Amino acid sequence: MKYDMTLTEKQNLTAYLISIATITIGGSVYNFAISYFLLNETGSALYFSINLAISSITFLIITPFSGVLTDFLNRRNIIIYGEFILMLSILLLFIVTYFYGLSLFSIYIVTFIRSLFNAIVNNAFSASVSNMFHIDNLQKVLGLSSSIQSSATFLGPILGGLLFGISSFELVLFIFLLLSLISFLFDYSINFELFKKENISNNFITDSKINYFKKFLDEIKSGFKYLVSVPILSTVIFVGVFINFFNAGDMVLPEKMMINVLDFSPIQVGIVNGIMACGTVVAGIYLANTKKIENHLNVMRWGFIICAFITILIPIPIYLEKHFQFNFLYLSTILFVKFFVLALINVPFIRIIHEETEDYMKGRVFSGLGVISSAIIPIAFILYGFIYDLGFYFLPNIISAVIIILLSIIYFNPKKFI
Repeated sequence: MKYDMTLTEKQNLTAYLISIATITIGGSVYNFAISYFLLNETGSALYFSINLAISSITFLIITPFSGVLTDFLNRRNIIIYGEFILMLSILLLFIVTYFYGLSLFSIYIVTFIRSLFNAIVNNAFSASVSNMFHIDNLQKVLGLSSSIQSSATFLGPILGGLLFGISSFELVLFIFLLLSLISFLFDYSINFELFKKENISNNFITDSKINYFKKFLDEIKSGFKYLVSVPILSTVIFVGVFINFFNAGDMVLPEKMMINVLDFSPIQVGIVNGIMACGTVVAGIYLANTKKIENHLNVMRWGFIICAFITILIPIPIYLEKHFQFNFLYLSTILFVKFFVLALINVPFIRIIHEETEDYMKGRVFSGLGVISSAIIPIAFILYGFIYDLGFYFLPNIISAVIIILLSIIYFNPKKFI
């Protein structure tokens, strides 16, 4: 039976989507400007790498703690206060830059603050989605948000390049600050407890005799224990993350092929990446307008199998030595399909987590997913980058595809969980 959205839920959806669009565009413009400054103005990849390292390490350290905070504190307050601090960090960077000029130290400080509070806010938002919307409407919500995020991520660098080229870094910061304010105001209007279920009571905050650090660690452990105790959850998260490990080469190889092997120009690389992002946009629109997916595991299994075959096909232009037109159309098409399928997989993935996780544990489960992903995926990028630099393309992709197919067939079988 289909559940129709209430007026309040529709208002939630409107505010949520506008908030996502504004903050994603603003963040993409800001990230482009920071990256351009670090790489172009300083001429050093090291300074750029340090900024990435600060972001990654901060996220990895704080994410487990953010899960505990999400489960034990008011999620709306976490989001609102966290977004206010994020907005304040950009305001301070704007003031410092306006009066004293842009400096590496100020960038690194703001990167640290934003990584810290983004991890907390994003975790609270992930855990709150099923409280903001009815479970039967999650597919539509996730489809629309995925489509909007992909579109905004695609537009962000274009706007960033345009603004940075014709104006100043201060204007980029001012626009990001304005978009952050818009996002903050719409998030403030959201009802975060529309479909909230009563949580199990706890004494984490009220017990004055407690060792808070030990309690934090105990609660983080309890999140991982809970994750492992639910078979379908542990399968979807752990196997899904390992499959994504072997899918990581598809994020590295196309760029290397286009830039270092097939001699695409920067504009041509950008167009292919834009078409690739359109795959996610189209998938989001499709999911928002199609009937509810019933067999989540089947969709994930066949989706990953299709992705595995695409992994095998990606390096073919290297060996065929065709003209640019063929290589351009081939990569554009195959990457569009790849990201379309990945977006289809992502919605059942997130929905299973929401459906199978008790509300009082969602923060810790989502933070556990963040820790596992952020710990293992960068290793995959480094590994595949090293292998491709050695000139091996086809063989590692075949091995990866075979592993993905085997994991999908063995573990994403609905009969295992009946």
